[in-house]
Amino acid sequence: MFKTSGPYWALIFGIISECVVGIYLIIKTWQRPKVKYNFTAYIIFLIVSILATINAKDWTIPSVGYPVCETILNIIILIPLIIKWRKKKIKTVKLKMA
Repeated sequence: MFKTSGPYWALIFGIISECVVGIYLIIKTWQRPKVKYNFTAYIIFLIVSILATINAKDWTIPSVGYPVCETILNIIILIPLIIKWRKKKIKTVKLKMA
């Protein structure tokens, strides 16, 4: 893609492919959220994505395309993980109180 269309379009199609993979991850996470190892990793990755977006040199697609895409995907992926984590936390607290 880079040789035929140039770096701008290669970047655009790279971001699109990242979104397609992200949609697959979103579907899998909503079907079977696994808090044990995914939660921490996605929280860290979300923080890194946010920092990369904030520290971009300028607000152009080449500068913020990937970080913004990753931030949005991470937020959507974290929703079912947070829901499951909270349910697990509430059950643990209820068991300790009983």
